[in-house]
Amino acid sequence: SISSGNQDAAFSQIEAVVKLLEDTMMITEEVILPTSCRFLDGMIWRAKEEWSDRDNNPDSQEERMIYIYTQMSGLITCNCIYPGNFLEMLKGKRFERLRGNAEFEALCARVEALAVVRSKAGE
Repeated sequence: SISSGNQDAAFSQIEAVVKLLEDTMMITEEVILPTSCRFLDGMIWRAKEEWSDRDNNPDSQEERMIYIYTQMSGLITCNCIYPGNFLEMLKGKRFERLRGNAEFEALCARVEALAVVRSKAGE
């Protein structure tokens, strides 16, 4: 949408992703996620709040993230949702055309508010 010059569609799509991220980041206690795909039927996906550094750097701060996982026959499949990753994408070259637009900056601010970091536990 951005590259085709359709900023209204771009803002609508970005808004939908930001809203989904905000809803996801409301998770604190472990929850079971519903699935909407027959391929996933029978799999139990769980999500919970975790704190971890995004880059496995022992000197980095920890970021609050949502850990989404399932276990099948002893194998764990997982995804980690870090708001900081989304913020980096929004500040990257792919979204350059939208910079300076008040609506885009407001969406970035909403994502930035979700990117919470702290010193590593025990430090």
